[in-house]
Formats: sequence, structure tokens, C-alpha cells
Amino acid sequence: MITDKQRQRDYEYEADYQSKSRYTTEQWTNILNSGQLDEKNISLLKQIYSSFNHAATLLQLSFESGRTQEDILSQLNSAGQLLGEANSMNPEVDYEGNEYWWYLFFWGKNTDAKTLELKMHPELTEAIGTLYPELEESYYAFMSDVERSLQTRYSQEDAVWIAAAVLLYEKYYCNPGISSDDILLMQYEVQTRSQKVYGQDVNANTITQICNADERGHRFNYLRDIYKYYRVSFPGEFEGERERPDPEEVDYDAYVYSILGYMKLSKLTDFIEHEYAHLVDESYVELTNANGFVRMAAYLSRQGGTPFSLDDTSDKALSLRADGEDASEIFHKISEALLKEYPNFTYAAKGDWYVPESSTVTGVLQDILYIPSYAGHNAFIGIRTVLDEDKLNIEVSLNLPCVSDEEVMLDIHDKCNMLTLMTAAPFQVTLVPSESSDLSPSGDKIKAFVLYHYDDFKTMSEEDIVGLFSTSLEIFASYYTDICQNYYPAIEDDGNVEIGTETGDSSETGTDSVTNPLAAALGSKLTYRPAADVQGPQIIYKEGGTPASTDFITKAIQGYGTTPASDERTYENETASNISADSTSAGDEEFSSFVNKAALEGDDEEIPARKTGNYSGRNTSITGAGSSAGSNRTSGSGSMNSASAGFSASAGFSGNSSFASDAASSAAAVGAATGAGSGTPVTATVSITPDSVWPYPDNAIASTHPDRKEQNFRLYPKNTLIKGPVKTGKFHQAIMTAVGIIEGKDSNMMNIEPVPDVLEHYQQYVDEGRILHISYPDINSDGYDGFIERKRGPFIENGIFKQFANKCADGRYVVMMEEVDLNWMHLFRETAVLLRENRREGTSSETAITLPFSKEKFRLPSNLYIVATCDSIVCEDTILGAIDHDFFIRPVSPEPEILHGMRVEGISLQRLMTTINMRLSYFLGADYQLGEGFFLQSPDKDSFISLCRYLENSLSHSLKNGLTAISNVSAMS
Repeated sequence: MITDKQRQRDYEYEADYQSKSRYTTEQWTNILNSGQLDEKNISLLKQIYSSFNHAATLLQLSFESGRTQEDILSQLNSAGQLLGEANSMNPEVDYEGNEYWWYLFFWGKNTDAKTLELKMHPELTEAIGTLYPELEESYYAFMSDVERSLQTRYSQEDAVWIAAAVLLYEKYYCNPGISSDDILLMQYEVQTRSQKVYGQDVNANTITQICNADERGHRFNYLRDIYKYYRVSFPGEFEGERERPDPEEVDYDAYVYSILGYMKLSKLTDFIEHEYAHLVDESYVELTNANGFVRMAAYLSRQGGTPFSLDDTSDKALSLRADGEDASEIFHKISEALLKEYPNFTYAAKGDWYVPESSTVTGVLQDILYIPSYAGHNAFIGIRTVLDEDKLNIEVSLNLPCVSDEEVMLDIHDKCNMLTLMTAAPFQVTLVPSESSDLSPSGDKIKAFVLYHYDDFKTMSEEDIVGLFSTSLEIFASYYTDICQNYYPAIEDDGNVEIGTETGDSSETGTDSVTNPLAAALGSKLTYRPAADVQGPQIIYKEGGTPASTDFITKAIQGYGTTPASDERTYENETASNISADSTSAGDEEFSSFVNKAALEGDDEEIPARKTGNYSGRNTSITGAGSSAGSNRTSGSGSMNSASAGFSASAGFSGNSSFASDAASSAAAVGAATGAGSGTPVTATVSITPDSVWPYPDNAIASTHPDRKEQNFRLYPKNTLIKGPVKTGKFHQAIMTAVGIIEGKDSNMMNIEPVPDVLEHYQQYVDEGRILHISYPDINSDGYDGFIERKRGPFIENGIFKQFANKCADGRYVVMMEEVDLNWMHLFRETAVLLRENRREGTSSETAITLPFSKEKFRLPSNLYIVATCDSIVCEDTILGAIDHDFFIRPVSPEPEILHGMRVEGISLQRLMTTINMRLSYFLGADYQLGEGFFLQSPDKDSFISLCRYLENSLSHSLKNGLTAISNVSAMS
């Protein structure tokens, strides 16, 4: 039965080809029942009947069936011809003189997508609805949902995302084999389609700024700007932060129009998460059943608690059993990894998918591991799944039952708390009642645990997931043996072999080992330098004996046991052997070092005092070495691969040591952008010569070239101040900005340029005199006299800035000021007003300043740009506020993602840096954080000892500065 709404739709339909139906509803019913149309034709008619308003385009039908439009149209013409000729009817003729028979079934209309839309005759739709009532019911339910969806009012920003996603969906499926470059969208495309979704005009700024994740001041990460073309952000590109409309505000079951037919928003998200994400990012990892942990999570969350009988031999039961055994096998891989490294451990309980007591499928898998020699202590290491709604997390824990001696328990609790201080893993320590599954189900216990969230490991490979858990398990294994040996009451020897005694001798502290005790305490699989080189207790670990007390870790952090400089030895290739990565692939062993030999050597605090004016025959060089291997990383300024990459700086010219330091810090952020190919290092050198750093040529008359008044270049502000914590790659950002200004390339283009090429171009522009490189600490002593002009006897000598500004002619020029401090604006003095963009040459408010010595009129050209860097510690808010109207301030933050996969003694450097910076931010403020460059410095024989030393120096420096700042503020108040 046709409803009144459908009759109204039929009446309002505007067709290009429309004729009265040749058959009545009753006749169509007889035709469909008579067999004149075969099953293939009836199936096609049902498909069109089920489409919106009983109408479908040939493009839509082609997409849904996988056939060509010509093939579908030919089929309809053949079916119409069969009916027409049987009833002595003639074909219709279109505007081009072509005969067609489909008019017997449909009206026709040419669409904007350049395809033919076929609208079924009302009489035929009524006949199909009568013969197939379930199809009619489904159609009206679909139409009701679509009409309700069309009443939905989206925000402008959400309309932009929906429009862009639909356009990408259409381009992808209408152009098989399309590349990631060709699928990009133009602004007007997104704006036109989003206006249809929004129902009103959409402001262009919503697309280019508010929704553009690459634009400063954006609010949503919906779009990425690729050379003024746009694409949609794929899942995880911004860690789920405003990458798509909020599901709590937008109904993803709502329908949206597409030239391929109405579709649900959920279908768009599936497309973005799978086909599209793989197209634009080849490294994107998709959740698949090939990952056993994904299968295990799905099985336990969906089937947990399901009644099951072992006697049931049905296909469903056999499938459920096979999946359960698979889930158990995958889960036990975590425990097997520990047993392989620590064979003295064994299972006290092994989780199984089936619970015999309740005859159900288990909802929780749990393994309990212990050393039989310490069974009487009832301490154990536990691994179990933790269900959180539809997500399956995994908990690794060290469980230590309480004893009557309160002092002993306090000591054990303090040692467990060392886990949270000495590692970057998110360990937690708590006192909880024992559980029924524990070895001792009564009383209380100290539980040290780390919870791995499903979202954190679901996209990793099985090997990487096991490796992730193994780190915590090995640390727990060391703590287990240490605490059982030293704190629990001694147990009578029952004949079992003690831990670490291969010959059956009872366990001792083992003072004859040649293994680094720090490696033992952390459960490392690596062998370090002989213990004779490390002062402190010597013990055997794993099978060989009991690990060291965790007190040693604290002593090592405090500088205990380091080898004196006078007794240093050389260990060739030791650095590489002492590095452990998160994962290794078969046949290809990867070393991601805390320190790369090509990385930064030196520290900002260790730079000798700079001297002014003495540069004879000296220079500074920066060598960048990049590797194409590495982990994927995304930042607000662009996306690039980072690996163990670095810069080495030879500080022959002490005035620019910090130039090398910041460049080294930033190398890891751009190492894989070198374009060197698979694993091939590429080297480029930037030399800052004395003449280019501090030239004193003869005074020159100011140029009158018309480019000095050029106002059309808007990619960069006239003045940029890049500030951030020490060793966060500020100087590299400054280099990129300077080269981008001169070459007219925006930041997105610069981010994909190979690093050696950028450095080489920077050097060329310094040599050509287009970039004036100034180390602020070197020029500061001369101040205004050396910067603008000075009087020497009867002569007036131009300063370096005035000299450089006067010679600016064709093109663009950059003054690079490195490491400025609070008082740097005193260099400009009365000329500071010229820094403002509207006071430059060629502007409506062009200003000239009369200089005090030469009495010359001094103007600042519009094609001169200033780029400066400074540490955030020395940039007080009051100072920044004073120059905010003159300079665009670009903050640079530490990026721990650069350290992804780098480990020292099982410690994740990424998490270590994150933890330290969180605490520094909380107590001192974000300006006192540590940059990634602190963790990319050259090792001193032992990577761990070097890490401790660097942390001790950098942390003490940050704490000293922070406490000084706090005391100054207190004194002022």
C-alpha cells in the first residue's frame, strides 16, 4: 500500500524522461508472477525499489553490484524490450536519437554526477509492495530513518567533517586505484558540500582555520592541510583528540546523502578507519583477527560467562571450544616469556578458558608464577585480564603477603615504591586484602602492579605485546627474589634447589659474580661491563643467584659506583650491545639507543665561557646524520618518521656551542626525513665562519631596491621568537623557518624537506649574506654599539644589524639570533619601534629613526625578517608580554614520542621523560621540563650509568633554576 507521503513524493518528482505507465498495478502484479521477467531482473527491480524514493542512479547500482553502468542499463533495456514487443509497443527515443525501453519501468533524470537516475513507476512500486510485504515494510522504515536524519541540525564544524568524509568516500570508490595525492580535496568542494549538510552558508574560515589541524589557533583536528588541499585526519593521528564529531553529540546511525546512495555516518567512520587510513598512511595498523590478543579480547568480552558443556559436540560448541583454547594459548605467551628467561619460575596456577565448577566459559584468565624454593612465603607474580566494559586490559602484578613484623613490611613497601621512582612504567603500589585466587587467600598483601590498557597495545603485533609485558615481568622477577631472600623469614631447606644454584647448593648472596648488579636488579637480559668496574656489591642473578638489593638502584642514581675518569677504559662497540628496543623482527635486530654515537656531545651547562671578538681561524660545524628506520610520529606542525638520529657538534668556535646543542636535540624529530632511502645515512655540514657570524665590513649606503618595500609575502611573520625548554630542538625550528622565508616555502613544505638539504641551503644563505647568524651571548657584551652603530674617534662604524639591514636588496633576508635572554631588546634601543610590521619600509606608517651618532635616517626594510630562539626558563611572562606586539612567539614543547622504542636496562626512555616532566611541571612549572636532547647524548661506556649522570646533572640544574625563581618571586612579594 502506497502511503500519502510516498504519493506526494511521486507527484513532486521532476524527471527529464517521464511518461505514463503502460501497465496498471494489477497488470504489473501479473507480469511479476507470470515469469516473463527472470530472477535476475526481479532482483534488480527490488534493489531499486529499496532505494530512497524508489529511485537509484546507475552509478549507485554499479557501486552496489560491482557491474558497469552500461551493463545495468543494457539489462533493463532488454527486459523492457521483451515486455514491449510482446505487447506491440515501440521504444522511446532520447535527445540524441538513441532508442530505449527502460521507460516501461521508470522515469529518468540526468543528475549533477553525470549519471542517469531511474525512478520506478508508482504502479510498479505498488505491485512489488503487494507481492513482497517484508520488502515494503523495510523500505518505509528506511525512509522514516532518512527523513528523521534530514531533520538533524549539525554544527558548522561537524558539517565540514561529514562533507569531507563523504567526498573522500565518493572519490575512493568512483576512482578505483586512486592515490593518496589524487584523493585530496579542494576548499570549494568541502565548502559546497558542507553547506548542503549544514543547510546554510558555511564560513570558509571554518574549513581553513577552525577545523584545520595545521593552522595555529584551530579548535578541531578534523582536516589536515596538504599544500592548500585537504584530507580528513585518520584515527589515532591526534590520539583520538577531536579527530571526528563527538559520538555523544552526533548520532552515527543517522543517514547522510551521497551520490552512491544514502549511508549511515557509521559507514563513513568504518571507511576512514580502514580503506582511507591505509591509503594515506601505509604504516597505519588496523585491528584484525590476525592478532591473537585482539581475538582473545573479543572472545572473553563476548563469550565470558556463556554456559558450556564439554559433552556438546555441535558445530557451535566445537567452534566456541576452539576459540577458547586459542585465547588461552595466546594469554600464556606472556607467562612463557618470563619462564624462558627465568627457568626457576614455574606455574602455581594456569588460567583456562573453561570453568568446570560452573560449566561456563571464563570471563577472566589468570596465571600465577612463583619459585618453588620460596613457596612458603606465598608471594607470587600474577598476570590476569581485567574487563573494562567492552575493552580487555591486562594486569601484571607482584603480590607480597603481609607478615607480623611491621618494620619489615614498611621496608618491603618502601622498596616497592622504588618502582614508581626508578622506572617510567606506570607502576602502582597498594595494600589490599588477599583474594581467593591467591596462594594465601587470607590476610592482607602488598600489591605492586601495572595495568596495560587495551587501547595502548591493541594495534601492536603479538611479539611487541609480549615484549611490552616482559619488561615489567622481569623487573618483578628481580624484586620477587630480592624481597623473598632478604625480608621474609627463612624457610627450612626441604631439598629443593635454591634459586640461582645450578648445582643444588643453597642460595647465597653470591659475591663472586662478574655481572653488573644493576642489570640484575632490573632483570636485564643484557650483559654489561665487568663488575670490577662498578663499585658496590657483586651478585649473581637469574639462574646464578639472588639479585641485588634495590638499594643499589638508589645509590647508582646518586652517582654511586661510577668509574673515575683516570681509570676509564675503552669498550669498543659496547654502546650498541647495551641497547634494548621494544621489539625485534626476525632476522633484523634493531638497536634503539638511549644514546646515538652521532648524537649530541656536550651540554648547555658545560659550554665554556664565550669570548667576544676572537674568531681567528675558527669555525663551528654541524653534521646531521639521519636514518630512515624508526617509529611514526605526528605533531601539530607536520608528520615525520623519527629514529635514532642526531647531530654532532665540534665546538671549535665556542661562541656557537648552543647552536650545536639545539640542533642535536631536534635531529631525532626529523631524522627520517633525510630522504636517504632504506637505512642509508646522509650527512650535511653547516659551517658558521667568523666573517659570516660577525662581519665588520666598510659602512655601506642603504639599498634602494624596490623589494625592500615588498608587502605580499605572508607565509611568515616579520619577527618570530621560538621559545621552549632546553634541548627541545628550537634552533632546528629556527633553521627551517629561516630557509622557508628565503625560499618562499611554508612550514608544511619545509617539514618534508630532507634535513641535510635544509642545512646545506642554510649554509649557502649564510655564505651569500642572506642570513646573518648572531649568537646573542657573543654580541651582548658590545650591546647597541656593536649592533646598530658605534663611535670610534672621529669615525662612525656601523653595527652588524644596521650594516645587514642597509644591504637588503632583492629577495628576502633573515637575521638569526640564537639564545637571546631577558634583556636582548636593549640591542635595538630606539630602533625597536621599527620592528613592528606597520613601521617597515613601504607600509602606510613607514617610520625612520634618526640615529644618535651618525644622525642618519634609519629604516627597516619589509623584506628583512628576524628569527630568534630562547629558553623558556629565562623568558618571563612580563618580558614576553612587552614584545608580544612586535614578535610572533612560537612555543616548542618536549616531545617524548621521539624516544619511542628506546630502552636502557628495560627502562622506557619515553615514559621516563614523560614522568619526569610531569613532576617538574607540577612542582616548578612547564618551563623547567627536560627536552628530548638530554636523552640523546653520547654514552660513557655504560649506558645506564651515563643516563643516571645526565639525569643527575640536568635535574639538579632544573631544580636549582626553579627554586631560584620561586625564591625570587617570594622575595618580591
